[in-house]
Amino acid sequence: MASIITKIKAGYYIEEVNATDSLIANKLPALILHGDKDGFVPLDNAHKTYELLQSDNPKYIYISKGCKHVEGAKKDAQNYWATVNEFLIKHF
Repeated sequence: MASIITKIKAGYYIEEVNATDSLIANKLPALILHGDKDGFVPLDNAHKTYELLQSDNPKYIYISKGCKHVEGAKKDAQNYWATVNEFLIKHF
């Protein structure tokens, strides 16, 4: 279902996208946010994603301590949102 929606709204099927190639080709600043207790997406994925991004483009990673999947915005709100705001102000 999600693939059909992306085809209608964005013009491509999800299956047509190679995440690794897309990360390597990325030319925009990137901020990766992750919780160190995430049981849904392994923390190692955040580090692998960071490494795939080109070193000549601004890239940042912030790990929310003690947070599960998407908990950082609430449980680590002060540090999480300060990181997001700093990134947005600096790059956009």
